[in-house]
Amino acid sequence: MLTSDVNDLTNAANMPASHVNHLTSDAKLLTNERNHLTSDVNVPASHVKQLTSHANYLTGLTAAIVYICSIMETTVEVYTERYKQQVIDLIIPIQQEEFNIPITPADQPDLQQIPTFYQNNNGNFWLAVNDGRVVGTISLLDIGNRQGALRKMFVHKDYRGKEHGTGQLLLNTLFNWVKEKELTEIYLGTTAKFLAAHRFYEKNNFKEVAVAELPAGFPRMEVDVKFYRYDVAHK
Repeated sequence: MLTSDVNDLTNAANMPASHVNHLTSDAKLLTNERNHLTSDVNVPASHVKQLTSHANYLTGLTAAIVYICSIMETTVEVYTERYKQQVIDLIIPIQQEEFNIPITPADQPDLQQIPTFYQNNNGNFWLAVNDGRVVGTISLLDIGNRQGALRKMFVHKDYRGKEHGTGQLLLNTLFNWVKEKELTEIYLGTTAKFLAAHRFYEKNNFKEVAVAELPAGFPRMEVDVKFYRYDVAHK
């Protein structure tokens, strides 16, 4: 395990938090075992020395990983075409493999023309980027009447959860944008399978609405069955 940990250190910024926790736990276990055996006169000194060395190694490795992660934090960038393929490679597997939604890039022409589809009027498209890698997306489509549609919010599974805060970082970026642009309402549609997303939106003050309440300009996708509205003034 130690050899593989050394090789993986160069990719530490992409290491899930759970892996770091395991390393920390291993170091503590070795330290405890070392302390216990130190008091046992029947244990060879060489064995205690080896355990001490391994415990110190894991402690140092964990500290190094935590440091690298801290200086290579996830940031939000406005979409540019150099990230086009990365965006597609992030979104399609989540749709197809995680949620078994039968949808392809051909069914989503907006992914092929993000600048012209999203980045005009009061709309935009943002990326969560970690060490040059796209790990999340969110977009706002201007649908007129000072309203917008939140679309294409996806986060890679290794960057989800409170410990990463990627989804919240993206959503806060959108919130700041819509306030700056003085929009009044944000609408979104989602599938029945995105249960964690439902909880996330509701926690952020999105209220569920019926199809009849959607504005005329809202682009409803066939797979969407659940809809939400956000009152910008509430924020």
